[in-house]
Amino acid sequence: MELQPVQIAEQQHLRDLLDSGLITDWSLAIDGGAHLGGWTKIMADRFKRVISFEPSEAFDQLRLNCADFTNVRLINAAL
Repeated sequence: MELQPVQIAEQQHLRDLLDSGLITDWSLAIDGGAHLGGWTKIMADRFKRVISFEPSEAFDQLRLNCADFTNVRLINAAL
């Protein structure tokens, strides 16, 4: 699936925020509304653990997209 320009911009915004120096505790990130996992995967590269919530039918694709990350826990529920 090809990313749309707005998705690319949002992911770059997240990367910029993570690189800004504002975050000092890299032990846990929570992705509420993880959808297909774009942000989850970015956070998984930087945080020790990521917990991602997705209540919709997108959860199956999220699981596939994040299968290579051992530090990600996926929850098929809403926050």
